[in-house]
Amino acid sequence: MSDYPFFLDIPIALLVMLAMELLILGRNYRVFSPMTLFLGAFGMLYVGPYLGHMYWEPIYRLSLLKTEQFSLAFWTLRKFFYTFYAISLVLLFRQRRKIALPILPVPEQVQWRTKLIFFLFLAFMIISLGAGVGFNPLTMIDRALNPRAYTYIKEGLGPINYLRNIFRGLILIFAAIMVFSENKSKKSILFFCLVAGLTILGAGKTAVVMPLIVLLVVWQMLKWSSAGFFKKMWHLALTAAAAFAVVIFAFMLLGRVGERDTFAGATSHLYKYQKEGYYLPLVIENFRWSPRRLPEAAYDSVIVIIPRAVWPGKPMVGLYSRYFKPAFDRETVSYHVSTFGCLAEAHMLFGPLGPWLYGVIWALLVYKVYGWMIRPTTWLKAFLVVTMAAWSYLLMRTGFTGTNFGVLVVVVVGGYVCTRGLDNLAPELVQAEIDAQRRDLWSPGA
Repeated sequence: MSDYPFFLDIPIALLVMLAMELLILGRNYRVFSPMTLFLGAFGMLYVGPYLGHMYWEPIYRLSLLKTEQFSLAFWTLRKFFYTFYAISLVLLFRQRRKIALPILPVPEQVQWRTKLIFFLFLAFMIISLGAGVGFNPLTMIDRALNPRAYTYIKEGLGPINYLRNIFRGLILIFAAIMVFSENKSKKSILFFCLVAGLTILGAGKTAVVMPLIVLLVVWQMLKWSSAGFFKKMWHLALTAAAAFAVVIFAFMLLGRVGERDTFAGATSHLYKYQKEGYYLPLVIENFRWSPRRLPEAAYDSVIVIIPRAVWPGKPMVGLYSRYFKPAFDRETVSYHVSTFGCLAEAHMLFGPLGPWLYGVIWALLVYKVYGWMIRPTTWLKAFLVVTMAAWSYLLMRTGFTGTNFGVLVVVVVGGYVCTRGLDNLAPELVQAEIDAQRRDLWSPGA
């Protein structure tokens, strides 16, 4: 441990922030909240690998870093996280005063729209599995069960993957809504399990975790009640345990052979899997800030949605493909967009100001999405809450520009189209809930 700079203040501050979220928000606290998901993503990408390397099992990549590079990485993390921390604490008090408003779905609208979206999801799932392999049934089955082996043929299938992602997210949301609007009937639970299983086929590790995230977020927007402190802590503990178990299952299911056979192997692979902590100081050292990168990132974020069928010569977009991959990650397939890191993007776009600026951006983003979660006045806001919850880890890992921006635009537009016309049920019940909360907003234990 003496070989490394001091780092423990960051994980301690992270745990304190989790506790402050619960203590400040009171009845507006949500277990699986945008704040909790952000802190979880930050912990998985940066805190966990550094702590594991220093106290548990050395990671080969991190062992290559010098003491000065660790210091540079930790200083960058502090600028980012403590900026986020200070702004978020202030915003949490604003969040506390909001009147919560649960979603009350009209069952008939949900049922017919669920059937339509499920049909569209199945159609695009079959197309995405068959495109590039001649729709050979055996190859499609193998691709569904072993997606890592077929990453190389993703190029050129952008529009299909976009549409599949849109309907995958939507069908998970609507299936989760049916579970609670039908009072957790066996039929609705079985349908959600079917949808969850289908969304995993042919997808990556994130898709394994997504059904749990969606179910928990929808539950909190439909059925959340003003539980007491200890009940919320119990919910938090159970949720954290379930999320960790599902993540480990994802790595056991989709990890490399030899690293996924046991729980210990999958756990070890989980914290070694994150490369952002290793690459962060290298990016800062090797890429000086340049004013041209901001317009480049904006240009790439716009052209990413143009299909290659329309523009066959479209280059691979994003700062990762332009700079990072040629320097550090040449062996990965051309369509790969990960292992870059949000903080590396912040440095490349804004230089020394990047970590502070991104701390502000993340604090405001978490605050806005949290507000929608507490009071989702439209179905589009509810859809955006679930979308951002599922994307927290991905955005922290790969940044906001390039491919992510284009995909998010398409997903949001698709969500807007598919949720238009949905109404809430029983406005008098909603008003009664609002009146009750106004009476005891600042009551003890609220």
